[in-house]
Amino acid sequence: MKKAVFASSALTLMLPLFVLAQTGVTPIPTPVTNFTGLINIINRVADILFTLLLVLAVIFILFAAFNYLTAMGNPEKVKAANNVLIYAAVAIAIATLAKGIPIIVRSIVG
Repeated sequence: MKKAVFASSALTLMLPLFVLAQTGVTPIPTPVTNFTGLINIINRVADILFTLLLVLAVIFILFAAFNYLTAMGNPEKVKAANNVLIYAAVAIAIATLAKGIPIIVRSIVG
């Protein structure tokens, strides 16, 4: 029974990664010959970072929820769960910033 619960939990946590496989990300071309190529590379890196940090934030939130459920009134475990939620909020903030960096660079340079 425990193996089935673990397997279903692992598959549920991996669902966002399966969705990423469907996007068909094209490889980054190695020579950058113009400004548009540089902006395209920055956009791709920002998209990858954005997706990775959002997946990480979801995992943090689920882990914090598990810690809250298993805390049983223990103040140390509740504090640890609060810290994990703060980490998730930071991951979401950094992901949002990573998505905005190409826009900022594009507006400054050209």
